[in-house]
Amino acid sequence: MTAISEEVTQQQLPFIFYKPPLAVEVNFIAGKTQETILNKETKNGFWVSPFGLGEQGFLIQEEYTHSFNLFDDFNEIKIPFYASKHPPQNFVGEDDFKTLVADALTEIKQNNLGKIVVSRVEKMQISQGFDVMEYYKKVCNAHPTAFVYLLSHPAYGTWLGASPELLLSCNDGGGIETMSLAGTKSLEAVDNFSDKEIREQEFVSHHIENVLNDYCQSADFLSAKNAKAGDLIHLKTSYKAQLKNGIHWSEVANKLNPTPAICGTPTKAAFDFIQSHESYDRSLYTGFLGRITKDSVNLFVNIRCMQIFNKEVYFYAGCGIVEGSIPEEEWKETQLKTATLKSLI
Repeated sequence: MTAISEEVTQQQLPFIFYKPPLAVEVNFIAGKTQETILNKETKNGFWVSPFGLGEQGFLIQEEYTHSFNLFDDFNEIKIPFYASKHPPQNFVGEDDFKTLVADALTEIKQNNLGKIVVSRVEKMQISQGFDVMEYYKKVCNAHPTAFVYLLSHPAYGTWLGASPELLLSCNDGGGIETMSLAGTKSLEAVDNFSDKEIREQEFVSHHIENVLNDYCQSADFLSAKNAKAGDLIHLKTSYKAQLKNGIHWSEVANKLNPTPAICGTPTKAAFDFIQSHESYDRSLYTGFLGRITKDSVNLFVNIRCMQIFNKEVYFYAGCGIVEGSIPEEEWKETQLKTATLKSLI
């Protein structure tokens, strides 16, 4: 790894560390990036898409790869990270965020929308000696069922996340899996999910089922159940399906994204509201990312994430607004979500 680190540093290459769900092996990929669209011509590598309606993203090519065990000494990994340069602007506090939720509720009522996902950013100061790799290891251990990544890119800076949400996986036989994940409670909560939270997840499920009906010849799903993600519980419905002949997995990924779990429904109307009312650029937050090989594809929604700067970190969190949402409760939900990573610093 020492020789690879020196080459990556010298060439100023983007790189990614990632741990798949339930794995103890951490993988490393570094290489030049190719700005492109996600389609059947996309080559092997690590794919990253920012939040948006298009198919644009970038692929980190597999010029350098390495794997190591989660129980190995991370202190031996000496590689400088690219400091993020452009922090999110126009932070909103509690009152402004509640106003944003109220505006979303008005939009839903006046224009007959089903759901809008609004988000915010929270800043935290870090010490000069903050060890990124040791923190990454801590997040991996705290979130064994998540897709845990650490991405560093000269243009995008350094991002870290522990996503519980699979966008799409596909094997070489055309078998795909995805999930509908929405609704949030703390582990300490004793009450069941409310009708509002159930409806919030149903919007995601309906979107996924419509896409699968169009692109797959068969689809099976498990009824919604509680799924633990760190210190939180979500409602999750798991789907398995078989692609129709002639359909490429990228077509399904591009139709699924952005799901109502991170944007809203109808998609375009919710996206337009987010663009005009949220006071910052989401960048990679609520985009998707993952490994593409000739045998398999595994893509995850970029939630439960943070961006790392020289002296501070920025945590991203959002919540789904539907008819009946209460601004105070939505604010508390974002606090629960930022705490999943914030509590480990």
